[in-house]
Amino acid sequence: DGDFPQLQRQAESDITLAEEELKRANERIRHSSELKELGYISEGQVDADRLMLLRIQVALETAKQKFELLEQFTHVRMLQELESKVEEATRTLARSRERSKTVIEQAETKLAAQQATEDLEVTRLNHLAEQIEKCTVRAPQDGSILYPLAADEEEPPPVKHGAIVHQRQHLFTLPSTDSMLVRASVHEAVVHLIKTEQTATIEIDALPGVELTGHTQEISTLPDLQNWRKSTVNFYATKILIDQSNVASLRPGMNAKVEIAIETVPDVILIPVHAVQRDDDKSYAAVWNPVKRREEKRLLELGATNDDFVEVRSGLNAGELVILGRE
Repeated sequence: DGDFPQLQRQAESDITLAEEELKRANERIRHSSELKELGYISEGQVDADRLMLLRIQVALETAKQKFELLEQFTHVRMLQELESKVEEATRTLARSRERSKTVIEQAETKLAAQQATEDLEVTRLNHLAEQIEKCTVRAPQDGSILYPLAADEEEPPPVKHGAIVHQRQHLFTLPSTDSMLVRASVHEAVVHLIKTEQTATIEIDALPGVELTGHTQEISTLPDLQNWRKSTVNFYATKILIDQSNVASLRPGMNAKVEIAIETVPDVILIPVHAVQRDDDKSYAAVWNPVKRREEKRLLELGATNDDFVEVRSGLNAGELVILGRE
């Protein structure tokens, strides 16, 4: 129950009690009046009963007025106060809900932003992990690492601790000793003569007296950048694969001298290159005539050549003597 029903019951109880006391007071007055007429009590006692009756009547009237005030004013005021409190509570609830909605929206927005940040960080973490994994180089075999040489001897090595590297940069080589290559530099004047699968002989500086065999495997189409500052002449890197039967005593990084067989011509006449004379784009040689006992100038048709000898296709017979260094 609320406050008003309790106050209402209290007021009704006060009226009922006052009415009951009023009945008793009236009965006492009547009885006192009879006793006075018979001379048993004095007028003062009757007046006291009348005063008590008046007090009870006043109390009853006060209780009725209080009840009426409670019904007409207090009840209305309490209802208004309660309705006002309800309205205020409703407004407070609405404001609280609005604030809660705003807080929830802000929290959801913040959560979405944090989730987006988390997704971004996870993506970045995965990317970094992938980069770290790709930066981890695992050797497929045992061996020694060979770092590339700097383009200029005065420059620092391109690969060192803390150096910045870029995509497709040659960092190092891990050669396999099961098959060995010689990296030779071929002069631009003769590189057009080099073809793949040409036979070659290799002499290793560290293995004097040992001659190895191999064949050309790859000829670079671009000049060797490591030599471009050292000379105005271009050199082209050529790889020669050494026969497997010869690689047991080899180590990566050894220096070697290579001779490539450009062409193999059997049963030909050869003369030293210094015996050839040039005149008007024609080739001649000074040949000793034993019959006339003097030398004679002979026009020659030349063929293949190397550093020491040149093939004579016509103009000279086998066994004839040529004279070196004559103009």
